[in-house]
Amino acid sequence: MVTEIISKFAFLIVGIALFSLQVDFALAGPDNLDKTVSKEEGEEPYFAGIGEGFTSANAFSGIEVAWRMFSAPDIPTICAKSERPVKLVTRKEPVALYIGEWFPLDHLIVLALDAADRPLPPVPIIIEVEMMDPPLLNLQSNMLADAKVFPLRAGNFLFRIRTACIEASGKTIEIRAEVSKP
Repeated sequence: MVTEIISKFAFLIVGIALFSLQVDFALAGPDNLDKTVSKEEGEEPYFAGIGEGFTSANAFSGIEVAWRMFSAPDIPTICAKSERPVKLVTRKEPVALYIGEWFPLDHLIVLALDAADRPLPPVPIIIEVEMMDPPLLNLQSNMLADAKVFPLRAGNFLFRIRTACIEASGKTIEIRAEVSKP
Protein backbone atom coordinates (compact mmCIF):
# COMPACT_ATOMS: atom_id res chain seq x y z
CA MET A 1 0.00 0.00 0.00
CA VAL A 2 2.71 2.48 1.02
CA THR A 3 4.85 1.44 -1.97
CA GLU A 4 1.93 2.04 -4.32
CA ILE A 5 1.33 5.51 -2.88
CA ILE A 6 5.04 6.36 -3.18
CA SER A 7 5.06 5.07 -6.78
CA LYS A 8 2.03 7.17 -7.70
CA PHE A 9 3.56 10.26 -6.10
CA ALA A 10 6.90 9.71 -7.87
CA PHE A 11 5.22 9.30 -11.24
CA LEU A 12 3.18 12.44 -10.62
CA ILE A 13 6.44 14.35 -10.03
CA VAL A 14 7.98 12.84 -13.20
CA GLY A 15 4.83 13.75 -15.15
CA ILE A 16 4.99 17.36 -13.93
CA ALA A 17 8.69 17.59 -14.86
CA LEU A 18 8.05 16.16 -18.34
CA PHE A 19 5.09 18.51 -18.83
CA SER A 20 7.32 21.43 -17.88
CA LEU A 21 9.86 20.38 -20.52
CA GLN A 22 7.05 19.98 -23.05
CA VAL A 23 5.89 23.56 -22.39
CA ASP A 24 9.46 24.89 -22.61
CA PHE A 25 10.03 23.28 -25.98
CA ALA A 26 6.59 24.15 -27.32
CA LEU A 27 7.33 27.82 -26.68
CA ALA A 28 10.85 27.71 -28.11
CA GLY A 29 11.67 27.55 -31.80
CA PRO A 30 14.76 25.87 -33.24
CA ASP A 31 16.63 29.18 -33.25
CA ASN A 32 15.91 30.23 -29.69
CA LEU A 33 15.93 27.16 -27.46
CA ASP A 34 17.02 28.56 -24.12
CA LYS A 35 17.52 25.09 -22.64
CA THR A 36 20.36 24.15 -25.00
CA VAL A 37 23.92 23.90 -23.82
CA SER A 38 27.32 23.66 -25.39
CA LYS A 39 29.17 20.59 -24.23
CA GLU A 40 32.67 21.42 -23.04
CA GLU A 41 35.38 18.79 -22.60
CA GLY A 42 34.41 16.62 -19.61
CA GLU A 43 31.03 18.34 -19.17
CA GLU A 44 27.93 16.20 -18.74
CA PRO A 45 25.41 16.49 -21.58
CA TYR A 46 21.91 17.88 -21.06
CA PHE A 47 19.05 15.63 -22.20
CA ALA A 48 15.40 16.47 -22.90
CA GLY A 49 12.49 14.03 -23.04
CA ILE A 50 11.03 13.55 -26.53
CA GLY A 51 8.81 10.49 -26.09
CA GLU A 52 7.57 7.53 -24.10
CA GLY A 53 6.96 3.97 -25.11
CA PHE A 54 8.03 0.36 -24.86
CA THR A 55 11.23 -1.47 -25.71
CA SER A 56 11.41 -3.55 -28.89
CA ALA A 57 9.53 -6.85 -28.96
CA ASN A 58 12.50 -8.55 -30.68
CA ALA A 59 15.92 -7.78 -32.19
CA PHE A 60 14.42 -6.82 -35.55
CA SER A 61 11.57 -4.49 -34.62
CA GLY A 62 11.74 -0.91 -33.39
CA ILE A 63 10.54 0.54 -30.13
CA GLU A 64 6.88 1.49 -29.69
CA VAL A 65 6.90 5.24 -29.09
CA ALA A 66 4.65 8.30 -28.87
CA TRP A 67 5.05 11.86 -27.60
CA ARG A 68 2.94 10.98 -24.55
CA MET A 69 1.98 7.34 -24.13
CA PHE A 70 1.49 7.05 -20.36
CA SER A 71 -0.74 8.99 -18.01
CA ALA A 72 0.36 9.42 -14.41
CA PRO A 73 -2.54 7.35 -12.99
CA ASP A 74 -1.77 4.44 -15.36
CA ILE A 75 1.98 4.17 -14.69
CA PRO A 76 1.75 2.11 -11.46
CA THR A 77 -0.49 -0.46 -13.20
CA ILE A 78 1.72 -0.60 -16.30
CA CYS A 79 4.86 -0.97 -14.19
CA ALA A 80 3.31 -3.65 -11.98
CA LYS A 81 2.70 -5.76 -15.10
CA SER A 82 6.19 -5.19 -16.57
CA GLU A 83 9.22 -7.36 -15.98
CA ARG A 84 12.37 -5.80 -14.50
CA PRO A 85 15.24 -5.66 -16.99
CA VAL A 86 18.85 -6.00 -15.91
CA LYS A 87 20.02 -3.95 -18.88
CA LEU A 88 18.99 -2.33 -22.14
CA VAL A 89 20.88 -3.03 -25.38
CA THR A 90 20.76 -1.92 -29.01
CA ARG A 91 21.61 -3.73 -32.22
CA LYS A 92 23.07 -0.98 -34.35
CA GLU A 93 25.18 2.06 -33.63
CA PRO A 94 25.62 4.78 -34.71
CA VAL A 95 22.17 5.66 -35.99
CA ALA A 96 22.30 7.60 -39.27
CA LEU A 97 20.06 10.67 -39.69
CA TYR A 98 20.03 13.07 -42.64
CA ILE A 99 19.55 16.84 -42.71
CA GLY A 100 16.01 17.72 -43.78
CA GLU A 101 14.69 14.13 -43.57
CA TRP A 102 12.33 12.94 -40.84
CA PHE A 103 13.67 10.20 -38.58
CA PRO A 104 10.92 8.06 -37.01
CA LEU A 105 11.83 7.18 -33.43
CA ASP A 106 10.33 3.72 -33.91
CA HIS A 107 13.38 2.93 -36.07
CA LEU A 108 15.43 2.69 -32.86
CA ILE A 109 15.86 -0.90 -31.68
CA VAL A 110 16.25 -1.31 -27.91
CA LEU A 111 15.88 -4.64 -26.15
CA ALA A 112 15.32 -5.19 -22.43
CA LEU A 113 17.32 -8.19 -21.17
CA ASP A 114 17.15 -10.33 -18.06
CA ALA A 115 20.16 -11.55 -16.02
CA ALA A 116 20.75 -14.41 -18.51
CA ASP A 117 20.78 -11.93 -21.46
CA ARG A 118 17.42 -13.20 -22.68
CA PRO A 119 15.04 -10.64 -24.24
CA LEU A 120 12.10 -9.64 -22.06
CA PRO A 121 8.66 -8.62 -23.30
CA PRO A 122 8.49 -4.85 -23.97
CA VAL A 123 8.98 -2.69 -20.87
CA PRO A 124 8.06 1.02 -20.43
CA ILE A 125 10.78 3.49 -21.45
CA ILE A 126 11.42 7.21 -21.77
CA ILE A 127 13.22 8.50 -24.87
CA GLU A 128 15.49 11.52 -24.53
CA VAL A 129 17.85 13.40 -26.83
CA GLU A 130 21.08 15.24 -26.08
CA MET A 131 20.60 18.99 -26.49
CA MET A 132 23.13 20.97 -28.50
CA ASP A 133 23.73 24.64 -29.16
CA PRO A 134 23.01 25.43 -31.90
CA PRO A 135 20.33 22.72 -32.11
CA LEU A 136 20.86 19.68 -34.34
CA LEU A 137 17.16 18.76 -34.25
CA ASN A 138 13.89 20.67 -34.42
CA LEU A 139 12.26 19.68 -31.13
CA GLN A 140 9.13 21.82 -31.16
CA SER A 141 6.15 19.87 -29.82
CA ASN A 142 4.39 19.95 -33.20
CA MET A 143 7.47 18.21 -34.65
CA LEU A 144 7.44 15.51 -31.96
CA ALA A 145 3.71 14.78 -32.15
CA ASP A 146 4.27 12.03 -34.74
CA ALA A 147 7.21 10.52 -32.79
CA LYS A 148 9.74 11.74 -35.34
CA VAL A 149 12.69 14.11 -35.18
CA PHE A 150 13.80 16.51 -37.91
CA PRO A 151 17.56 17.11 -38.28
CA LEU A 152 18.53 20.73 -38.97
CA ARG A 153 22.30 20.51 -39.38
CA ALA A 154 25.18 18.02 -39.44
CA GLY A 155 26.71 16.79 -36.19
CA ASN A 156 26.68 14.03 -33.58
CA PHE A 157 24.43 13.57 -30.55
CA LEU A 158 23.08 10.88 -28.24
CA PHE A 159 19.66 9.34 -27.87
CA ARG A 160 19.17 8.20 -24.28
CA ILE A 161 16.61 5.52 -23.53
CA ARG A 162 15.83 4.74 -19.90
CA THR A 163 13.34 2.60 -18.07
CA ALA A 164 10.20 4.44 -16.95
CA CYS A 165 9.40 2.38 -13.86
CA ILE A 166 10.90 3.23 -10.48
CA GLU A 167 11.35 -0.46 -9.72
CA ALA A 168 13.60 -0.77 -12.80
CA SER A 169 15.26 2.62 -12.45
CA GLY A 170 18.82 3.10 -13.49
CA LYS A 171 18.58 1.00 -16.65
CA THR A 172 19.77 3.35 -19.37
CA ILE A 173 21.34 3.10 -22.80
CA GLU A 174 22.86 5.88 -24.85
CA ILE A 175 22.78 5.45 -28.61
CA ARG A 176 25.15 7.48 -30.76
CA ALA A 177 23.57 9.28 -33.69
CA GLU A 178 25.23 11.01 -36.65
CA VAL A 179 23.47 13.65 -38.75
CA SER A 180 24.87 14.24 -42.23
CA LYS A 181 23.82 15.52 -45.65
CA PRO A 182 21.63 13.09 -47.62
